[in-house]
Amino acid sequence: MSWRVSIRAGAEADLREAYEWYERQRPGLGEAFLAAAADAFVRLEKDPETCPVYYRGLRRMMLSRFP
Repeated sequence: MSWRVSIRAGAEADLREAYEWYERQRPGLGEAFLAAAADAFVRLEKDPETCPVYYRGLRRMMLSRFP
């Protein structure tokens, strides 16, 4: 079965805000954050069962480098 990660508008805004914050800390760090998030989305689509259910059937994957 194939899964698809969907990003809600609020989460997209959070990603943009986090990107900007990391980029202010150190140029290029925001790009690294987005790359880590994209990698997490791919891993989540491949095997969502590796991530625990967080809320009402939604799963969450934490990024170890970016809290």
